[in-house]
Amino acid sequence: MANHLEVAKVLSIQTLYAQGWSQRRIARELGINRESVARHLKEAANSEGASVGSTDSKPTKVPTGSAATGSRSSCVPFQEVIEAKLEQGLTISKPEIFNTDQGCQFTSPKFTSVLEGHEIAISMDGRALDNVFIERLWRTVKYEDIYLKSYESVRQLTEGLQNYFKFYCHERPHSSLGKRTPADMYLQN
Repeated sequence: MANHLEVAKVLSIQTLYAQGWSQRRIARELGINRESVARHLKEAANSEGASVGSTDSKPTKVPTGSAATGSRSSCVPFQEVIEAKLEQGLTISKPEIFNTDQGCQFTSPKFTSVLEGHEIAISMDGRALDNVFIERLWRTVKYEDIYLKSYESVRQLTEGLQNYFKFYCHERPHSSLGKRTPADMYLQN
């Protein structure tokens, strides 16, 4: 079964297609051939009874995470790591406001109570323009790392993101910073 893609890549195909990406673009971005993209979209359509992958319409429902199987939310296994990283981050810096989406990892009572305990205002209004920079960062993280790798455990995810953020901050040039890295800009100031 060497030709089967990892579950994460299949879900990425479905998610990107639902966002209006062409099969060609998905194949290019994920580094797989178009035939695999088409096959996985067709298999998803057959298993869900949706129109995923058809040429005449875009899907109306795309399965993501474990919601497709009816089991617990896909963010639950990562909640402890997310909460631990929040606590760790708050030892370094404390923002006045924490702006995020309404994902279960951010709306859990344990997570919000940590923010409230540090007297940090919480914003979950769903308007991306409120914090366009962090929205852009997460888009970059997803498309340059998470969608391209299939982390199989919290440990792998943590190590992968640590490596990615070292790269992002210290090696990856940013056009908005005049092709300099965030670390260069921080040390310059």
